[in-house]
Amino acid sequence: MRSFIKRFLPFFLTLPLFAQSPKVVERGSIIEDRAARKLLQAGDARLEVGENEKALEIWESVVERYPRSQIRFEAHLRLADHLLLEIKDFDRARIHYESAAIEANGDDTKRAYAFLNIGTCFYEAGNYGKCFGIMRDVIEQFPTSSEINEAYYYIGLGHFKLGHYSRAIEALEKVGTALSSKDSLIEKVEAGKRFYVKIDDQDFAILEPGSQIKVRCLTTGGDEETVVCDPVGRNARIVMGRIPTQLNQASPNNGTLEVRGGDRITVTYIDAQTAQKDTNAKRLKEVIVVGNGVARITDGSYLHNLPAAVLGKQLHLQVIDADHDTTNGADQIQATVQVFRRKTPDEIDAELAKGVA
Repeated sequence: MRSFIKRFLPFFLTLPLFAQSPKVVERGSIIEDRAARKLLQAGDARLEVGENEKALEIWESVVERYPRSQIRFEAHLRLADHLLLEIKDFDRARIHYESAAIEANGDDTKRAYAFLNIGTCFYEAGNYGKCFGIMRDVIEQFPTSSEINEAYYYIGLGHFKLGHYSRAIEALEKVGTALSSKDSLIEKVEAGKRFYVKIDDQDFAILEPGSQIKVRCLTTGGDEETVVCDPVGRNARIVMGRIPTQLNQASPNNGTLEVRGGDRITVTYIDAQTAQKDTNAKRLKEVIVVGNGVARITDGSYLHNLPAAVLGKQLHLQVIDADHDTTNGADQIQATVQVFRRKTPDEIDAELAKGVA
């Protein structure tokens, strides 16, 4: 008996080690994604009616109940946004942003947003060194993301807070460079993205510390908002500001520029004194609203792209294009679906024979 125990004791001792081996996290099923999505929307509904605490509880339950679903990353972002913007709890917000920034999140757009706001949390907490590191990671890891503009913006603001004015100006001058050189020649803003305003006026060099410049933005859809611009450094001749845009019906003076496809945004700045000694001269700039069209074949939840279609099953198509969102109602768009297949050897031979004849 003792010899038996000695012989098999190493095997028995290794059993707990196998039990402790990490498990591969599987992707959630479509059913789980749908259930998580409904729960997420229930939290959104509670937030709309002012039940903030209940909304946070529901979003947290999405994370706890559906740990394999991709929807959990959206719940993390909603929790983080509320903690950052409303409660100002930067440490708790950062934890949720970090959870949404992991590689398991298949949406690079959401990952870039999460990374950016990790840096924002460090900035708001006054930890500018870590903020700079995160923002540079955003620039390097997501070179095609529009969040690069925001990353440069926070790098510039951080250097400004530290008194590094030359570095602040260098970073802030790069705001808006996320577009390609071809796109930068076309004055436009993508619907749903932040709209940046930069004004260059020598008169700004004599502004008192803490002074701000206000400009008005008016859309052809009827929205009108005020953008507050801050000076870039001491004795600077440049001020910068920003405002979010959203595809929605116009609601003036709510802090968000509601636009529709094809809208034009007119920016109005009052120049108190010009080089020609005129006073209160209006400076106008017009920008067109555009959208990048995207067509996808997805699963039934419209969350994940499908690499192939299954014969006999429904095909779920999704087209996103802000250019066709032109009314306050439900707009329609047409898309053409084409099916291609490889020709058989017999068909190829028949075509060759026909060409010879």
